[in-house]
Amino acid sequence: MVNVSSILTMSTNIITMITKIQKAFFIQCLVDDDNDLYELTINGKTFTLDNVYDSPYGDLFDELNITIDKIQ
Repeated sequence: MVNVSSILTMSTNIITMITKIQKAFFIQCLVDDDNDLYELTINGKTFTLDNVYDSPYGDLFDELNITIDKIQ
């Protein structure tokens, strides 16, 4: 069963992180067959597991991945 309160909290965290990006006009997420986020593109720059944690978007990547996992 999906915990709605948990999803709302994570959604709020994601919105806060996106707001901090300020210059982000385009965000795209790619999810694999296991519903795991494997690629995040922000304004044309693509991040994968190999480099997202060396960027300012590591926390956003994690929060999106957790949210996707909870929704499935």
